[in-house]
Amino acid sequence: MVSLRTIQTSNTTLTSLPPGLTGVFFAPNLTTSTSNIALATLKAFARHANAPNAFIIGYSQSRAGSIIDELKAICPMGTFEFVDMRLDMAGIREVDRVCVEIGKLVEKVDFLCVGMLEEFLLFFVFYRGPFLFWVRDLMRE
Repeated sequence: MVSLRTIQTSNTTLTSLPPGLTGVFFAPNLTTSTSNIALATLKAFARHANAPNAFIIGYSQSRAGSIIDELKAICPMGTFEFVDMRLDMAGIREVDRVCVEIGKLVEKVDFLCVGMLEEFLLFFVFYRGPFLFWVRDLMRE
């Protein structure tokens, strides 16, 4: 496991990167401990990156509002947007919709956070992976 000191050192290197890094944070249920990992990572991203752009993919628009307010307080120059992942939609179409929605707003993704691996694997298996392949394509230079 990576040490906390290594993570903290890595986070501080974000300040030396150009402004406008884009991160996608998969935190489906914003009230669980597994999503808290993605949210803690998101807060560190907001704290250390220069004017970052962040997309939070989740199921709870109401919960996301307070999180976005907190992120704007941490980093007023950042852009933080919630992307609703609807539970009642057919899986593959919903993943496509989310990818298209984010793809309209950014040309590339610099950072992907999936919270807990088990949570992401369920998402990946259920939705057959198009989200991951879309992010892979956006992360290529």
